[in-house]
Amino acid sequence: AFLGSVGRAARVLSPDTALARSAFEITIAAIADGNLADAYDWFGIMVSDGLASPAQIQTLRTTLTIARPSERFAFWPEHALQWLEQADLGEVSHRRIAAQLIIFEALGYEVPKAVLERLELHESELTGTAPAPALIDNLHAAAAAGRVGETVATALVVVGAEGPAATHPMVLAEAIQALAQVGLEEDARALAVEVLLAFALEEIE
Repeated sequence: AFLGSVGRAARVLSPDTALARSAFEITIAAIADGNLADAYDWFGIMVSDGLASPAQIQTLRTTLTIARPSERFAFWPEHALQWLEQADLGEVSHRRIAAQLIIFEALGYEVPKAVLERLELHESELTGTAPAPALIDNLHAAAAAGRVGETVATALVVVGAEGPAATHPMVLAEAIQALAQVGLEEDARALAVEVLLAFALEEIE
């Protein structure tokens, strides 16, 4: 019954592959809908049953860590070292790890300087749209002055009409930091989750 519910994918892929894709996509959908309890359950199934690639597991773990930090989903500096090792082994791209850690650092998480220095070599691989520097300056000024409405409006313009998925990670980090600076931590975290979900969607083949 479950395989029948996944539609065409179950007919053209092996059952194991269909299950893996379905579990991954269901977990993404649950996070997007805010059903984190379901997301935790599906993530646990994926990991325990070996239904996901290292890149998929890493991406969803980081997303759940931002969506609702907990004892199970927490970020420690040692995790950044583990992610870098995964990238060095070819399990995850250095570009993805660099983008994720830029987002984590924007939220105030401690990222080891040694890891950031290593990933600087790959930051040139990051892509996305960026506004004029003057707009970023305006965002900084509004946040520094505590002008909440102006900060939110400018952050929306900075992120761009195409949304976080199309925006350069460095620009997204500026918007996240500005929102947090004016006391909108939940909104900053929600923006970060949206960015990480966009990364997760890239893992769907």
